[in-house]
Amino acid sequence: MQQQRTTFAWLICAILAMGLALVFAPIAAFAQDAPDRPTVPQPQPQPQPQPQPPSSGDSEPAPRTVEMGRITGTIFDARTNIPQAGIGLTVGNYTATSDANGNYDLTVPAGVYTVTLQVPAARGVAATAPQQVGIWGNQTLTLHLYILGPEVVPAPAPAPEPMPMPAPEPMPMPVPEPMPEPIVPISLPQTGGGGLALLPLALVGAMLALLGFFFARPQRG
Repeated sequence: MQQQRTTFAWLICAILAMGLALVFAPIAAFAQDAPDRPTVPQPQPQPQPQPQPPSSGDSEPAPRTVEMGRITGTIFDARTNIPQAGIGLTVGNYTATSDANGNYDLTVPAGVYTVTLQVPAARGVAATAPQQVGIWGNQTLTLHLYILGPEVVPAPAPAPEPMPMPAPEPMPMPVPEPMPEPIVPISLPQTGGGGLALLPLALVGAMLALLGFFFARPQRG
């Protein structure tokens, strides 16, 4: 029994060895057949040319004369038509600023330039758009420019001063009206039974009146 186990183990080992040989044999053959990796050449330093001394026979070209031109003008406010001082402008890569009278003056090499106003925000905006101009040698170009200043807001009218109140006049004291006098009613004579007692007196009075009338009348002659 022990001999059979040993034989079976050797058989298993032989089978595994054959399998490994079959697996690694193509890899080894491919490695042998693969071409060698080419060697990358290392860069060689290039020789620097040595400066040659200038020959005495060659002559340098004469420097070219640059012609200069001039641009000038005045910067105005389009709202008021008043010259504006302290406004900057660019002529290509050259800059200038208007003086106290609003004038600017700049000398530049002859050529074509773009003129652009540089207006501070507190002074308004540019009314003249950037424009190209040609400035020729020994010539003067006059170009007036305009800005649009901030709108002038009129000052509010002063409030009217309050009118002084007149002093109150003294009120006159009311005069008291006089009290009306009491009206005494007039009593009428009684015409009743008490009037008969006065009848004799009335007759005597009438007789005396008639006598006086006759005696007092003047007698005719």
